[in-house]
Amino acid sequence: MRVYIGFDSNSFLKQVQKDYRLPPGDLPDVQRFKEVLSNYSIDRFQKLKPKLIQAVDDMLAFDIPELLRKFRNPYGQ
Repeated sequence: MRVYIGFDSNSFLKQVQKDYRLPPGDLPDVQRFKEVLSNYSIDRFQKLKPKLIQAVDDMLAFDIPELLRKFRNPYGQ
């Protein structure tokens, strides 16, 4: 596992929580998260493909809402 000098993961997660207004339960346990990540070499992951990211973003923004509009709302009138 890589160790970054001066990197305080607890402070980092608290700042992320504050910046994005996340409840504490939405963040991982820091120690457990470090243990899980220690089994991976992140620099060996494939690079993100911008076209694929855009396709997923479009699907979430347009396709899924359109699909949901086709279903009857069981709670509506």
